[in-house]
Amino acid sequence: MVYVNRAGCVTRCLGFVEKHFHFEQRGAHATACSLNPQHFHIFITENESNYLCLPELANTIAIFGSSYGLQAIGGIEWVEQREVFYWGDIDTHGFAILNELRASLPEVKSLLMDSDALLAHESFWVSESKPANRLLPR
Repeated sequence: MVYVNRAGCVTRCLGFVEKHFHFEQRGAHATACSLNPQHFHIFITENESNYLCLPELANTIAIFGSSYGLQAIGGIEWVEQREVFYWGDIDTHGFAILNELRASLPEVKSLLMDSDALLAHESFWVSESKPANRLLPR
């Protein structure tokens, strides 16, 4: 399993040539595009705790997305050819981030972001001080 942190740096890996890159730096997208790992699945998390708690999974890359800005991942051919999952908060921003990600990767699947998960954790509900307030068509 390969772990990629918020800035796009590979933080730990198994069975993969370690590459470090930051999406924000010049040439980073080209660096990411030049990679072609043989992993089949990509898990993107909004939160560091989720990212760090993911178990070792064969043929899997984990990316700590840390909020908005994931559209940089779109357009990377090898990413588009993999099965991509997103695990974010079940709040307005988590769904807005998922919507943003689906703009560049329409087939991305959400994890634990459904009504069953929401209702099972009602005791943890809070009010958002600054909710995302826009249409989410994806």
